[in-house]
Amino acid sequence: MNAATDQIAPAARGRRRAALVGALILLALPQACSGPRRIRLPEASAWRPPSPLNACDPTGGGGTALEVGASPAPAPISSSPSGAVSIDLAQVLELAAEADLATRIAIEQAQEAFAQTDLVAESLYPSVSVGLRRGERTGSFQTTAGNFLDVDARQDFRGPALELSFDPGRAVFTLAAARERAEGRTFATLTAHQAAMLRAGLGFVALQEAHALVAAAEGSLARADDQLADQRARRGSGAGHEGDLQEALAQRARAYDRLLGRRAETQLSSARLAELVGLAPERPLTPRGSEFVALEMVALGNLSDLVELALERRSEVAQAQSSVRAAQRERTLRSWRWAIPTLEGIAEAGEVGPNDDDLEHTEAYSISLQWDLGATLSGEIHRSAALAREAGFVLEAVRRRVAREVVEAFRAAQAMRERGDVLGEAERAARAALEQAALRFASSDRLLMELQRADELVTAMQERRIGALADYCRAQLALFAAVGGGGEWGLPALLPDPGPSRRP
Repeated sequence: MNAATDQIAPAARGRRRAALVGALILLALPQACSGPRRIRLPEASAWRPPSPLNACDPTGGGGTALEVGASPAPAPISSSPSGAVSIDLAQVLELAAEADLATRIAIEQAQEAFAQTDLVAESLYPSVSVGLRRGERTGSFQTTAGNFLDVDARQDFRGPALELSFDPGRAVFTLAAARERAEGRTFATLTAHQAAMLRAGLGFVALQEAHALVAAAEGSLARADDQLADQRARRGSGAGHEGDLQEALAQRARAYDRLLGRRAETQLSSARLAELVGLAPERPLTPRGSEFVALEMVALGNLSDLVELALERRSEVAQAQSSVRAAQRERTLRSWRWAIPTLEGIAEAGEVGPNDDDLEHTEAYSISLQWDLGATLSGEIHRSAALAREAGFVLEAVRRRVAREVVEAFRAAQAMRERGDVLGEAERAARAALEQAALRFASSDRLLMELQRADELVTAMQERRIGALADYCRAQLALFAAVGGGGEWGLPALLPDPGPSRRP
């Protein structure tokens, strides 16, 4: 009896469990098939500053966005991601300089080129050749006994020979060319290094702009939360309208979507800047401070002083000036090349005779000075003069290009500053219009669309002002680079700071 009961009890318990599950399904099926149901909206509450949860929750702190059964809201994005690296512009430039390994190696090689005597050793030292000779010789050879031995044209000479040749003119040319190559390499690497630093600075400004746009989007979302809370309060008291509530929900959804897009742009800007400065891309970068850094590194003062400063500091101008000096030096040396002789010496020792049975020992020494007075020298003089004139033309073109870049960067910075001032006034006017619309909306419940349009205008003008401020920072960096930077791109002020009144 007990054995049969033990065998039946598990089966009965399984049937009861299946029946209970089936009953629960039948109870839930009518509600699931009756379509989405409304959820009670929370009561209105006072507006509070957007927190990481409040800013990213589509409901604004409670309830469901629209309907049960809709797609769930995205996961909250932390406003202060763990592991974020706070960085400022000076650190960005310092890290970019360390990450620019190619330029650093090239600069080291260029500096070593000045101290390397191996570059000119083969021209400073005489060329020496030692070998064995066997062939027919003619002429007179002085023997060890001091007598002269006449050698016929068919007599054979066998023995070692030493030849020495030294060209002082070629040595001077090679030394000058080596130094000019080293200087040109240094200037070229400095130009590339400044370009890399400028890219890093622009990347930091882009990161600042992205974070400022995120802050603007969070402010827009907070205002949408405020409007939504007000509509919920009106709806709860019976004074509101369903259409206004749905419009407020849609407005908040748009603000939330804008915030997600801005945060995605921030992540991209952080990854690009991390690549430029050599940091791990998975560690997000955040600009130190909540506002744009002051980039008044070049005062918008006397334009002629900036042009003169650029002509003194720009590596391209220094490189062109070095080429002009090299061309003029070569022209001078070529002009006096005919007066610098070539020294040649030959020493031979061996045996000479008509046959092997009648060989006599002989030694021969000769020293000669040779001057080149031919047409080739005249052609080299004219060629070096033409190269010197060409180098002068190149220098003038570089100076004009640098001056034009400074003028363009100066005017662009001025235009961006003025544009920032204009957009700042427009944003203040839009905020005043928003306040007026909010006051009118408080007295009438049918002015929601006007309030939302005013809010959208404030958001748009705020984003445009942020873009103008970022453009002004970029223009300041471009002007800083056009003038030639400062020191090692630290951030010293090249000219006095014009003060806060002159900033956008």
